[in-house]
Amino acid sequence: SKNEEANVLIVGEEGVGKHTIVDALAKQIYEGQTNSILAYKRILKLNLEKILTTYVDQKQRESFLEDLFMEAQEARNVILLIENLDKYVAYDQGRIDLSIPIEKFGKTASIQFIGLTTPFFYQRFIFNNDKINRIFAKIDVAEITALEARNTLLELSYQYEYRNNLIIPYETIINTIDKSEFYITYIPFPEKAFHLLDSACAYFNQVSPPSKKDKTIRVLLPETVD
Repeated sequence: SKNEEANVLIVGEEGVGKHTIVDALAKQIYEGQTNSILAYKRILKLNLEKILTTYVDQKQRESFLEDLFMEAQEARNVILLIENLDKYVAYDQGRIDLSIPIEKFGKTASIQFIGLTTPFFYQRFIFNNDKINRIFAKIDVAEITALEARNTLLELSYQYEYRNNLIIPYETIINTIDKSEFYITYIPFPEKAFHLLDSACAYFNQVSPPSKKDKTIRVLLPETVD
């Protein structure tokens, strides 16, 4: 059905790569590597926290959200990303139920949603919400293997290179995976590999800052990750 194809709810523990999936989709769309349905789409992050802090009245919140959805609908090429969807589909402490406007626009053919949540919050706040379940196709994401994390890091390494103005050899990627798997046990792949590589780049930039005058190629060696 249209609803199952259009709106996706990505369910996984923190750090398993939910945002990485969304980033990869955005990259594929940008590079024209998707099917015709997703071609020319834009993924925009919706800041629903602003609605909670700006408006107190429920009707005002729903009206403001519907106005945002209307703008996205008129563009006809927008995919809205809602992080922590569970916070906005049920009443509880620090939560609000905006299921009505989300369902209203989620059933249309001119706007699409991607929601993110964890298994615990899905079961507690979303599973019994028929309005939301009807318009979202649930995708479960588990922690990836070290090999899969290596491949993911290789695909994204150019972003680290561009952002930090350096070269990251293959051996550095391998060392990042090995060290993160051994030392960082409380965070799943791929997040712990990203975290370690980020830290290594930050440290390297601190001890060897880039210089416009010095044209020497900066290389992030494997031992920097140690």
